[in-house]
Amino acid sequence: MRDDLTQALYHDFPVLYKCMSWGFQNGDGWYEIIRRLSISISNIVASASLEPSEFTVSEVKEKFGLLRVYISNTNNAIQDAIYQSVQESSRTCEKCGGPGVQSARGGWIRASCEPCEAERLRIRQEQARRYDRRDSGTVEIE
Repeated sequence: MRDDLTQALYHDFPVLYKCMSWGFQNGDGWYEIIRRLSISISNIVASASLEPSEFTVSEVKEKFGLLRVYISNTNNAIQDAIYQSVQESSRTCEKCGGPGVQSARGGWIRASCEPCEAERLRIRQEQARRYDRRDSGTVEIE
């Protein structure tokens, strides 16, 4: 996720994300899902008069085309909020945030929309062509 989006989450939820070692390991398109989840967790903790420092997220990432959130402590309400966010991620393009579907293409499961998937494939094909030219001894001058 872009640094400005990451910093916004760190700024707005400093206790929740104080233990994040690797940052957010997902695309920008899931930012709003993560923001809503952060608000939900914060509200659940506050409404139950729980100690906020006992609920810290250590990792947020994409795995098998779904959002994954690892939190130090939990209860049923937090588990439900995370579950809802994971379900939403399965139908949201990880890159742009638009409506998407989970699919297995090129050996990876990802949640994406058709335009973003087409762009990813176009870039991958271009990279493969450049690699093939280098491998064959053809020099490309740009």
